[in-house]
Amino acid sequence: MPGGRWECVNCRSEDGTTPSPAIRASPPPDRRLSVEDDAGDGVVVGPDDLGASRLLFSVKNDVAAMRNDIKELRNSVTFCSGKITDFEQRISKLHEVVKLANQVKMENDLLKKEVTNLQTRLDSVEQNLRLNNVEITDIPEKNNENLIEIVRRVGEFMEVEVEPSAISSVSRTRITNKPKNIVVTFISKAKRDEMLSAVKVKRNQLERKDGFKLDGLSNKFYVNEHLTIRSKIIFKAARVMAREKGFKFVWTQNGNILMRKNDTSRILHIRSEADLAKLS
Repeated sequence: MPGGRWECVNCRSEDGTTPSPAIRASPPPDRRLSVEDDAGDGVVVGPDDLGASRLLFSVKNDVAAMRNDIKELRNSVTFCSGKITDFEQRISKLHEVVKLANQVKMENDLLKKEVTNLQTRLDSVEQNLRLNNVEITDIPEKNNENLIEIVRRVGEFMEVEVEPSAISSVSRTRITNKPKNIVVTFISKAKRDEMLSAVKVKRNQLERKDGFKLDGLSNKFYVNEHLTIRSKIIFKAARVMAREKGFKFVWTQNGNILMRKNDTSRILHIRSEADLAKLS
């Protein structure tokens, strides 16, 4: 009516009175959703954008996870790169060590070769000092023995006359052999060579390689060149090698150790253990 208050249909009661404010219908809920964008600013979306906002949340979570994975991957790559660098440094140091070891080995080989050459030269000098000597082994020692008489009897057995005047010196060697070897130094190399030639002839006559027998003196004795200790070691090794490799001849001549496969093969001069190693 004129001058009265107008009210909507929903605000009126059945009897036409106006309901109290407390029981008035509440306005419909605001279904808009506030989200934050990447910059942190609030963005309001309506009901129609709810699906898109959920998708946006999912994408943002996936992107955050990917960023975290990339960060961890970068850290892992950095760690591995550091390890590789450390490994390369270790390899470089190892190469230096190997290089140094090879250099030391080369120097050691050169020194060994030089020492061997010096030993050979020294042995040659020592052997030259024994060119007039003959060594008699495996004759038992006796009290008050006469070594010159023993040498004379050995010469007689070999059909060589040995006068005391032909002997410069004779003695038992100071080594551990029992009995000790007898070393005879003749006045001349010619006399020594005469004795050794007679020994070779006698050995061929008797066909004996295991020594000679002389009544009242020894059941098995040998007469040889007086070799140096080093030459004796090499000579013994040469005889062993000859048996293993089928060499027919092994002998000494003026301190030289010689080997021959058969009657027609070339003569090998053995100067060191290295020469024997080449035959193996």
